[in-house]
Amino acid sequence: MISFQEKLERRMATSTSRKVLVCGSGRVVSPCIKVLLKRQCSVTIVSMIQDELDVLSATYPGVQVLHIDVSKDTEQVHNLVAQHDLVVSLVPPPLHAAIAEHCIELKRCMVMASYVLENLKALNDKAVAAGVTILCEAGLDPGIDHMIALRCIDSITERNGQITSYDSVCGGLPAPECSRVPLRYKFSWYPKGVLLSAIANSVYLKNGKRVEVSAQDLDKIPDPSLKVPDQMIGDEELEVIPNRDSLKYVDLYGIQSASAVFRGTFRYKGYNDVIKAFSSLRLLETEEKSFLSAGSDPITWKDLMARLLDLPQQSSYVQVREQLHERFGRNDLVTDTVVKLGLLDETLVPLLGAPVDVLTAQLLSCDSLSFGPEERDMVLMRTKIEAKFPDDYRESHNFELVCYGQPNGHSAMSLTVGLTIGECSCLLLDGKVKRSGIILPTTPDIYTPVLQLLEEEGIHVDSDIETCSL
Repeated sequence: MISFQEKLERRMATSTSRKVLVCGSGRVVSPCIKVLLKRQCSVTIVSMIQDELDVLSATYPGVQVLHIDVSKDTEQVHNLVAQHDLVVSLVPPPLHAAIAEHCIELKRCMVMASYVLENLKALNDKAVAAGVTILCEAGLDPGIDHMIALRCIDSITERNGQITSYDSVCGGLPAPECSRVPLRYKFSWYPKGVLLSAIANSVYLKNGKRVEVSAQDLDKIPDPSLKVPDQMIGDEELEVIPNRDSLKYVDLYGIQSASAVFRGTFRYKGYNDVIKAFSSLRLLETEEKSFLSAGSDPITWKDLMARLLDLPQQSSYVQVREQLHERFGRNDLVTDTVVKLGLLDETLVPLLGAPVDVLTAQLLSCDSLSFGPEERDMVLMRTKIEAKFPDDYRESHNFELVCYGQPNGHSAMSLTVGLTIGECSCLLLDGKVKRSGIILPTTPDIYTPVLQLLEEEGIHVDSDIETCSL
């Protein structure tokens, strides 16, 4: 009996089409596969999640699937990389470097959507020496944001202009008609990551000065003095949360002349008030608490909230709710959200140790915080780049990308990420990218064709320019 692996090896040996190995089977894989198949590529998907593999196999009958744990089955992964022309890595970020090691040794190019972690950055010299291209940050944000920015910045600098400010804000949100839920948000990925990213330390440049925001400075968010892009979508008001380290883009984009550099995340108005309340209540702490650890006495959500509000543990619902309302300035949105999330219920708290894990479990149990089959998400990206020229001529460039998901189909996030990865992969397969090493999509050989191809796929970026002379 010939094993499936042997059959795959024979097929790969006789196939004349370009062969792509996709590691991972999440939501962004399907749009990526559609691009690859349209370009006559032969695709193999490996994942440890059998249910997702079964769906992909049924949807794309010509695609081969293998149930593999890429973090453990290193020999099998190595053999598969050797049988393919290019690898698309859509695994959790810490695993990219191990796959990249195989690619470098076997001289295979690789594409991924995630930010570059230090363990991957350390492989740059090896990749350069091997002549291997590892294209990173090739999704939406990061990805399309790089391409929009550099296409504009390069055009300005070619005309002897100087960048004076750069602001880019992006957000994955429920579409407005699906947003009337607690938090004004629905989770398409693990809630813990969303919660912790909202309180991550951030730094940006404003009026030529460095501004730092830590988890202890959440009252500084949102900053009303920031000149961020328009904060409305239809009739809905948005707010902006700083997105980690904006200052690294000064050197990456070559915009040392800018006095304002800011990158942020869009959320519906009120989201940050709730996050600040969670943080103040110590519900976002990652350290294990004895009273929440396995084996401790059972505790209800109402009694836990009483404890966090410094009330007697057996306080009534009315007492706890009133103390909560008073604690946060009688903010109806915060109080209503806490109630609707079941955080004042008499149900038992799962004893998972850390408060953030307990809260995450509760959020996962709320059906209203996940997308139903008829609901759709939305991606919104707005970028504003201002420049001055030697004759005091000024330009302000505004860009907007709005994409809605398809009910019962692809989400907006999976479309914008998956299609971008697919187009970047084809670009490498066509030999259009000559650079080697750990690279980003920040040069014309990548951003020019990919933005055009995305336009053809329906991912449209609106733009306008305002000009004046001083």
